[in-house]
Formats: sequence, structure tokens, C-alpha cells
Amino acid sequence: MEPRTKIDILVATPGRLMDHINMTNGFSLEHLQYLVIDETDRMLREAYQSWLPTVIQLTHSIGQGCGAWV
Repeated sequence: MEPRTKIDILVATPGRLMDHINMTNGFSLEHLQYLVIDETDRMLREAYQSWLPTVIQLTHSIGQGCGAWV
């Protein structure tokens, strides 16, 4: 299925982002340029970010990847 829109900038919490990756038909990070992750304070307290390898793989599998990782 073709994505309905091309996502350039995405602001999301890690949990909601993974929900969309796993459950939203046509959801793609193919055109993603900037990813803003919310709940940074909570993420800094957690030792392991299980969602991060999936997002990195999906953004870099296209070849160009995300425009900025900050």
C-alpha cells in the first residue's frame, strides 16, 4: 500500500512511534528528514531503548537515512 503522505518531520513518543510502525498500514519513514522524540526526560532514565534499533534500521535502510540525529 502506498503511504498517504510523505513524512518529512515527525514528532512522537517512542511508544506511539512503534505503534504506527507496527500497526498503521502505509506508514513509512522513507522520506523522513527529522525525527523529534518526545519524553526525553523519561528516556534518559531508561538503560535500554528497545525502539531505537528499529527506527534507525527503518530510516537508514532507504540509503539516505534521517537528516539529523540529535
